[in-house]
Amino acid sequence: MPSRHWIAPLVLLAMTACSPTDQNNSDSSNNASTGADMKTATSEDMRPPSVDMKQPTADMKAAENNQAQNNATTCEDVTVYLDEDGDGYGVEGTTETQCLNASAEPEGTYARAAGDCADDDPLQHAGADGVCGDWVDDDCDGEDEACPDSMPNQMNVPDWDCTGDPPENVYAWARFEDGNGYFKAGGCFVFFEGTPDVFYAQRVNIERAVDCPAGNDSLNGCTCPTTGQFPAYDRRMYAFTRRGDTPDCPDITLDDKKIDGGQRWETQPVSNQCRKYLYQMHYYDIPYSHIATSLESLERRLTEFNVVEISCLEDILAPTLSLPHTDLVEMPIVKNESFQKM
Repeated sequence: MPSRHWIAPLVLLAMTACSPTDQNNSDSSNNASTGADMKTATSEDMRPPSVDMKQPTADMKAAENNQAQNNATTCEDVTVYLDEDGDGYGVEGTTETQCLNASAEPEGTYARAAGDCADDDPLQHAGADGVCGDWVDDDCDGEDEACPDSMPNQMNVPDWDCTGDPPENVYAWARFEDGNGYFKAGGCFVFFEGTPDVFYAQRVNIERAVDCPAGNDSLNGCTCPTTGQFPAYDRRMYAFTRRGDTPDCPDITLDDKKIDGGQRWETQPVSNQCRKYLYQMHYYDIPYSHIATSLESLERRLTEFNVVEISCLEDILAPTLSLPHTDLVEMPIVKNESFQKM
């Protein structure tokens, strides 16, 4: 029977080979290896594929840019109309063809729409809110615009003399400090909203100068000057809104050949591309003059025609040739920054 003395060393050897220290070292080694592998997986395999995600975005942007370029360069032949006054309407018969995309403006002084019957007047075109009572076809429909009823009992008429703060329904005013020998100083015109979206002008304190020559005065200033022996009279005295950037405005003339049944100049134009009728100063019973039927129309008119002027119109038929067009007084239009729309 073999001796048992050699078994104990073998068991001890085996136990030593499987000691806890070695096991821990083995586990630590395995854990370290596993952690390194996990770090590698997180930094490399698990990182979001940013390069792959950016590429579709770049492609999409390139496609959008290509589409925008195609839209910008794709065009169709469009008939456009000569529009020398820049009001967005051209004259029928003055056309050319331009290749335009849907959103492009015509090149040069052209417009997409026709319907302008006066291409030297930015306020005269199809659909315009015309000046009523001036015997000019502002909206190009073949006749002058009728003036609406003033309805003073229903209007909010400002009680204001152009000094101090204006009422909220006053859009603008024009006041002359010097009447130039024809009017008392301090007279003014007030532009106001009388009823919602309907605007009027009111004259305030426009009276004759105190030093008018004897027999040469009227309720609204000294009568018009004359260059000859024909007596002066004031029926040709008008107020206008005038373009301030035009040094040489065409004169407005009255032709007495138009007299019909005692009615004077009611068929003669009293507006042109430089002056827009505001008031006939001879008629004392006109309390308010209609100006516009929308705020947009009023703003456009007073931007284009930003001066109020009182003039005597020329008579072009003998013997009244001695009555020339004469500008009496003018004043700039001032906007009320505190205006409140109804």
